[in-house]
Amino acid sequence: MLKCNKCHLIFKELIDKCPECNDELIVMCENDKMGCSCGVVAGLKVCEICGEFICPTCGCHSVTAVSRVTGYLQDVSGWNLAKKTELVNRHRYEV
Repeated sequence: MLKCNKCHLIFKELIDKCPECNDELIVMCENDKMGCSCGVVAGLKVCEICGEFICPTCGCHSVTAVSRVTGYLQDVSGWNLAKKTELVNRHRYEV
């Protein structure tokens, strides 16, 4: 199945672009639960099947992962694979 991250539509037929917004469609992971209503949540979780970031509360794959880099927040979707792997492997401590 294919999905549009912008419109949150799911397609069973093989098409290249979303008919609603003309955005590129991506292959949907079998664990994806479209329609996250959690808003902003703390924490980080990675899907065991596809390796993408998911909502730690509901498991939805349509999320924007953000990390604090040298004092400011940054979307990690533009990072390369090595930098994303480093982010996943960081040890987190609570004080």
